[in-house]
Amino acid sequence: MAPPEKDRLPGDEDDKGLPTTDGEETMVSTDALTDHSAEDALDEEVAHAEERREAEDDAVPDVPKEAEPADAPAAAPAEPAEEEEDPFKDLDPDAVVRSRDPMTGVPARIADPGDVSLLWPLLVLVVPVAVITLGAILFRDAVYWDFVFKYYWGPIKADGLGMRTIVENGVEASAGFNLVNTASWAILMGALIFLMDRIVKKIEQPVDFPLVLATVPYMMAGSITRVGTDSGLFDPPLMFFLITPIIYVIVVAIATVWIVIGYLLRKHSEDVGPTRALLALGAFLLAVWAAYTIYSLQGDKVNVFANPLVLLVAMVVPYVYFWNYTKQSGHFSQVGVMAVFGVTYLLFAAAYLVLWHTGTQWGGGASAEPQYWIYVAMFVAPAIFVAAVFYVARHMTVGGRASAIVYLLPLNLLLVFAQMMDATMTSVGVDNLTPTTYSEKHVLPAFLIEAVDGSGIPILSEYPATTVMLTAKLIVSLLVVWAIDVYARSDMKDYPNLVGLAKLAIIMVGLAPGTRNAIRMALQV
Repeated sequence: MAPPEKDRLPGDEDDKGLPTTDGEETMVSTDALTDHSAEDALDEEVAHAEERREAEDDAVPDVPKEAEPADAPAAAPAEPAEEEEDPFKDLDPDAVVRSRDPMTGVPARIADPGDVSLLWPLLVLVVPVAVITLGAILFRDAVYWDFVFKYYWGPIKADGLGMRTIVENGVEASAGFNLVNTASWAILMGALIFLMDRIVKKIEQPVDFPLVLATVPYMMAGSITRVGTDSGLFDPPLMFFLITPIIYVIVVAIATVWIVIGYLLRKHSEDVGPTRALLALGAFLLAVWAAYTIYSLQGDKVNVFANPLVLLVAMVVPYVYFWNYTKQSGHFSQVGVMAVFGVTYLLFAAAYLVLWHTGTQWGGGASAEPQYWIYVAMFVAPAIFVAAVFYVARHMTVGGRASAIVYLLPLNLLLVFAQMMDATMTSVGVDNLTPTTYSEKHVLPAFLIEAVDGSGIPILSEYPATTVMLTAKLIVSLLVVWAIDVYARSDMKDYPNLVGLAKLAIIMVGLAPGTRNAIRMALQV
């Protein structure tokens, strides 16, 4: 028998070195210790080690866990980044076709007028003119004759008189465009775009497809007015102010005045109702009719005046339509006011074409039989290219090329149409497809056409304008749309109104000369 163990105080160790618990007596026999296996002792040591590690982990901030590879995908998911890179895949092609947006998937904005200053764009336009004018007065030979006349006024004057060159004071100037005035007109257009951007903000007008569409009658009517100069309808000095690009600056100014009038009438309609605003619009139109009637009675600087009743009818047609639209919708549209006068201007200008074709010709008359088929070709030919672009883009969009949807946007299709009208009409005129021979006046196209003409390549050299203009205009148009709506999308999407104005300018430089060329060839002047 084993001798009894003596009592132990709390905290004393047993024979095996095991401590006692506080406040209790622990009686451990050697036999009891021998009953534990080595595996149980090892398990206890492992458990104690895990407890110590957990205590250390609780005391240290859990920073390393954030850097563990398993957490990386959650911190930077790949899906959102992929959606950001392809903003077109969720767009509905049918919705894009009906869209008013100036940029694919980016709607126009009604900008807050706020503190929008018109000062600096006006300074950009006015200061250079003032400096050149002052220089021309102080240094007449060096500034006026050797610079202003040679590169600006001389070409305009020669163009108005129908001469290739003009010589005054020993200085020769060639009609059309040169590098100096081409660069100047480009800068002028840029300044006008920024000025118009400020104006549309002032009048709370988004630059969307309806606004651009409302400017189309102004472009076409301005081009018909320009043909009036070609045909001898106007006398000097009035004719010199109806030459490119002055005529288009005047047309832009007229369109701007009428949309500002529309803005004022819209504000007026909010106070007194649409009916009184419509009556006020009628008063503005009657004032224009009265001014024309008085001027026509004087018979100065214009060889043939259309009957004032023609202008009155041209006003009544769009005005009645706009009246009914406003009454039915209950909305007074400032763009609608602009469109009313634009359509009036176009109908009145077209009346002069009717006069010409019915025997009332002015100037020297036609040089050959009128080419009526041009009136059809000027719309059908560019429409074929637009239809082809639309068809290919639609199939590419369905086939997985989501970015091709930009070529379904109405504003972009109008841009392609305008540029292809210019291209097709230039091809018809320069490649001698009408009895009268015409030539290209712009610097770069003229250089390319001459290069292809002298290349000696079969077919291409026979139709150099067709080769150059159709190819270049189509490629450039598609690239411009892609560059704005796809390539520079992230930079441009915050400025949709400026994008709309830039596209409007591109449409104008295609549609305006294209219409002028077509009308001139149709009249054979």
